[in-house]
Amino acid sequence: MRRYRGLIALALCIFLGLIATKAVYWYLTRPKPVLTQVKTEAKQPERPLTFSEKFPQGMRIMAIKLDNDSAMPGQIERGDMVDVVATSRIPDKNDASVTRIILEGVEIYDTEEEAGDSSKQKSKRQEERVISLLVSPEDAVTLTAASESARLSIIVRNKSDEDLSGDLTATYSYNRGVEKITGEDNPSSIQPIPGMRAITITAKNTDGVQGVLNPGDRVDIIITSPWSRFSTSETDAPGAKGTVTETSLSSKIFLQDVEILATEKILDLSVGMEEPVQRVTLLVTPDQAVKLTAASDATKKSVLRLVSRHPDDRKRDEIGYELIDILADKKVYHRVDIYKGIEETFKNFFH
Repeated sequence: MRRYRGLIALALCIFLGLIATKAVYWYLTRPKPVLTQVKTEAKQPERPLTFSEKFPQGMRIMAIKLDNDSAMPGQIERGDMVDVVATSRIPDKNDASVTRIILEGVEIYDTEEEAGDSSKQKSKRQEERVISLLVSPEDAVTLTAASESARLSIIVRNKSDEDLSGDLTATYSYNRGVEKITGEDNPSSIQPIPGMRAITITAKNTDGVQGVLNPGDRVDIIITSPWSRFSTSETDAPGAKGTVTETSLSSKIFLQDVEILATEKILDLSVGMEEPVQRVTLLVTPDQAVKLTAASDATKKSVLRLVSRHPDDRKRDEIGYELIDILADKKVYHRVDIYKGIEETFKNFFH
């Protein structure tokens, strides 16, 4: 019995020894774990945005300087919408100026006060004399060009107002006051109506009412031309020699009820508003255009005068006089109308 017990104890020791040996072997041969060191870096504070990163891509910030009357101190602020107006002097006209709306619906990005100018030496009005506008590149170029020679002003508008004023320009002179020039007065938009023609002639400073002629006015055109009578001893064939027997000046109504399409005042803003017009564009039929061209270009001795008429007066008169008849105090006692095809003329008989 004792021998069996000894064998069991020996077997148990051997088994436990194998287990211990296996455990030691496993411990010595097991792979060593790779210890990864987690580096904890201190969280860096976020970098503040630069000035150019604060506004939308594709846009520009343009600063303009306003005078005290245009700055609206204490009222305008970031986000307001404004129109930008440029006022400049008309060249060589100290008493006249022209004002244009050059930008519409522009957002104010900042004012000088909000930009950090804390100088206590400046008054509140002075602090807001410079404003920054959020504009497109094209508008930035427009502002730069205008700021070189014009005084800039702003007009505050409602943010929900999407209506545009269009190409609106106004001129001012002490003599005629304010005159508005809309986009319809733009030279590129002035066109004769279908079937009509536009022809420009030189006007005198005594035409119309003391040289005042405006688009839409209606005029009569009077032509004065010299003429001569000749006498030939042989024949009236071309080239025959002749003698001048009489010379005179003749005036007649050449064209009637003609509309003025434009003057140089609306086409050239450098022309003073108070000055008489020098060039007038007339709206005429093709036949009238040919006659007017012949009358104005055939000889420099002919004189064309523009006579203003009431816009509602549609009466037509066929009147013509020769200077010699006027000086002789001849009076018309009979008139004969002469028709040749589509041509109509007349002859007066005097006593």
